[in-house]
Amino acid sequence: SVSTLTTSATITTSAGGSSDSAASATSTVSSTSTVSATATSAASRALATEGIQRGHMGLHARQVAIAAGASENQIVRSGKIFGVILAVFAVIVAPLLAKTGSIYSYLQKMNGIYFIPIFAVVLVGMLTKRVPQKAANIGLISGILLIAIGYFVPPFDKVVAQMHEYHFLGLIFLYLIVTMLMIGETNPRETEFIQKDVKAVDMTPWKHAKLISGIIFAVIILIFALFADFTVL
Repeated sequence: SVSTLTTSATITTSAGGSSDSAASATSTVSSTSTVSATATSAASRALATEGIQRGHMGLHARQVAIAAGASENQIVRSGKIFGVILAVFAVIVAPLLAKTGSIYSYLQKMNGIYFIPIFAVVLVGMLTKRVPQKAANIGLISGILLIAIGYFVPPFDKVVAQMHEYHFLGLIFLYLIVTMLMIGETNPRETEFIQKDVKAVDMTPWKHAKLISGIIFAVIILIFALFADFTVL
């Protein structure tokens, strides 16, 4: 350990006298540095192998692939293909981000691209029982594409720039809701979806849920009414 090496070097310095002090001190520093580097390397190795792969982070995707019967070679090959696809996608998308004003604005746009379609799908799924899975797939894909095109692809980005960003997202949200409901009317599920309680957690409704939900909703509407700029309408 570091403490053992340091103690040994100190004893050597005391026994050898002043003539060996510099050499012993140098040996102490060198040994300490070597042990520290070794410890850091060992810790990094443990983190990369035991900590990530078998710890709480788990490399979940790899475990799922192995559970599905994929071999190590198939996993490595799939990783390489995905890396190439991701690199090509990054090269294509990079020029579209040249006009981004700030990293915060960029992150807000990225959040909107996936959050609005997911929220629309979840809302329709919670409030309806006949809308099929196909409607959710169409809603997710079309929502992501439409928002991305509106943000980054000319000349559509100029049209979106003329309106408030939240108004654009709101229009996309309404479009997704209406589209999924129309698909549910024209091509509904054969049977109504029934939520089954698997008893994983206690699902007893909270007695104040409706009251608190109403209060929160009213507060949100009040905040919007007080701070919204209606002059842009």
